[in-house]
Amino acid sequence: MSAMETIIKFLKDKSEELETLEKRVNLTDWEAATKGTDKAYEENRKAKEELIEYLSDKRDFEFISSQLKKGISNPLTKRQLEILYRDYLPNQGDKKLLREINSLESEISEIFSTYRPRIDGKKVSMNDIVNILKKSDDKDLRQKAWEAQKASGKEIEKQLKELIKLRNHLAGSLGFKDYYEMGLKIDEIDTDELFKILDRVANITEAPFLSLKSEIDGALAKKRGKNLVELMPWDYEDPFFQEVPAVFETNLDKFYKGRDIVGIALSYYDSIGIDLHNVIESSDLFERPAKNPHAFETDIDRKGDIRILLNIRDTEYWMSTTLHELGHAAYSKYADKTGLPYLLREEAHTFTTEAVAMFFEKLTKNPHWTERILGLSEREIAPSRKVMRKYLRAEAIIFARWNMVMTHFERDMYKNPEQDLNTLWWKYVKKYQGINKPKGRNEPDWASKIHIALYPVYYHDYMLGELLECQFYHYIIKNIYGGNAEGADFADKPEIGRFFIEKVFSSGSKYRWDDMIKKSTGKSLNIKYFTERFLR
Repeated sequence: MSAMETIIKFLKDKSEELETLEKRVNLTDWEAATKGTDKAYEENRKAKEELIEYLSDKRDFEFISSQLKKGISNPLTKRQLEILYRDYLPNQGDKKLLREINSLESEISEIFSTYRPRIDGKKVSMNDIVNILKKSDDKDLRQKAWEAQKASGKEIEKQLKELIKLRNHLAGSLGFKDYYEMGLKIDEIDTDELFKILDRVANITEAPFLSLKSEIDGALAKKRGKNLVELMPWDYEDPFFQEVPAVFETNLDKFYKGRDIVGIALSYYDSIGIDLHNVIESSDLFERPAKNPHAFETDIDRKGDIRILLNIRDTEYWMSTTLHELGHAAYSKYADKTGLPYLLREEAHTFTTEAVAMFFEKLTKNPHWTERILGLSEREIAPSRKVMRKYLRAEAIIFARWNMVMTHFERDMYKNPEQDLNTLWWKYVKKYQGINKPKGRNEPDWASKIHIALYPVYYHDYMLGELLECQFYHYIIKNIYGGNAEGADFADKPEIGRFFIEKVFSSGSKYRWDDMIKKSTGKSLNIKYFTERFLR
């Protein structure tokens, strides 16, 4: 057997075995998220442990590493080996340590999924928390709702601190300074280049953010009956100030009251030539006790079993979130299921699928889209046109600042997990969001953000996704709308669907993310499109 034949057989065998193991992980993960039972979480933990055990094989890893060092001329073969290398690398540590990490992650996942906040002893849902923060004028109730959401951090603080130490220990044993450095390496992201981009984003958004926040704070202070200096974190309208408070004299929820959110989303995607009906048929869409209160998409088998989990209510937020998760699903569905081997049937990068999802989620802030898709009259939509555009810009700026909090906090947390992490958290909240820590508060507020525990070294992908979304937007406006963004509703345009299917989805992970972006848009990832769209 020739050297190439040996590699091809190795890839075939590994792909078949990984397909079985990963499918079981995905199915048990879905069962745990939708049922929330101890049995489901235990089955998921076992499935992940089996996958970790498989990927910890040192002979396999040595073979993959040696072949990559020799150099592979066939690009598809090389790309598959690169992906396997990234899968195997974090599992080359001590097996006992890997099992401890998996066990803690499973325990924390169950707590997050089944945790329900309490206000005055009564359990409430995350939708209830959001509703209180958005609509209630009761200052005591607002504070209680904010604190109830943050209380999830206290539930997992001990386990999470131990998990952070174990992750760092694993990274150190594999030759990395800390887990954050290892995570970026596996993510095919250069640390220095990433933080150059993030620093540029921080710099160019600072002045617009300060101006925007001054306007928001003035409106909130008036609404809450407070002086500016008296504003507290619970005076904003989501627990982390990552979204825009409704201070621009509009109510986007009114457009969706009593409407079929899922039906609207499917109808829209149909209009651009993306069929997602089979995804909805397999999905879990509405909230209930013990179900995961968040939202996500999962590709179970890379053969078409794609699902989304939502907790829908008839609000603009859930319309946007439904479009977002279906954007992920479209990427999964239209990745070439027959022309590419198993290992390449996934997105080019996490942030490239986030960019797609963000493109579609933003449509609820587009007055032309809202008018067209909801069948509104000019009289109904006219008062909201200017405000929706302002809201979209504010959303991009506020999210960029929030992203700075998450990325810088997480990087510094792994550098020194023994420091006072809540002090570190509020340092960055103050620096990038201009929000003061409540006097005397000493709770682990940092731990209440699920990404820190369960999606580590991930949040930068949202910011990169935001930049790429603007690049996709620019390409579509230029090539489908002739460069004229005014009036673009992005509906009933099969050309949009074809762009994403043919230039983004269908190549799967055949190319590295930077190559895919060049091939699909003709340009390297560039921050200028974000600047042109939101900062001028």
